[in-house]
Amino acid sequence: MKLNELLARVKWKSVILLLAALAVLGAVFWGALDLKPITLFTPSYKEGGDIQVRSWADPGRVELRGSSTARVEVKNTGKESNNVLVRLETYNPSLVFDETGAQKANESLSLGPGESRALGFKIKFNATYGGKYGVKVTVSPGGENIDDEIYFDVFEK
Repeated sequence: MKLNELLARVKWKSVILLLAALAVLGAVFWGALDLKPITLFTPSYKEGGDIQVRSWADPGRVELRGSSTARVEVKNTGKESNNVLVRLETYNPSLVFDETGAQKANESLSLGPGESRALGFKIKFNATYGGKYGVKVTVSPGGENIDDEIYFDVFEK
């Protein structure tokens, strides 16, 4: 039997109704289980209690003697204010932060309930070789640490 003949025999109204019913049932069960929404294209957050963190390179591709920005977003999903310390440290002495002139930088912030803040830490590159260069990100709400990493693709022009 050819594919065209098979497709012609399918009762499409029934198939569409069945798919719609499954979608409604899926949405009901998803809500009843109180699951987090599915996000396909946004970077995921790392969690530590009421604090969520995500970090990225802007831009992620940098010349040997270029500069970039390490971005960190911190979000308070709780109902109380939180004091948070954001610390960044480069893995290689060829990378230094503009603000400190060293391999380390940090910033303290206070976040109210539902508040979010994005931070930018400028980095200068003085690399000899191309490759992946990393920055360790540590966010400390209270005594708990949330660790993340940012990688830069360094290339020779």
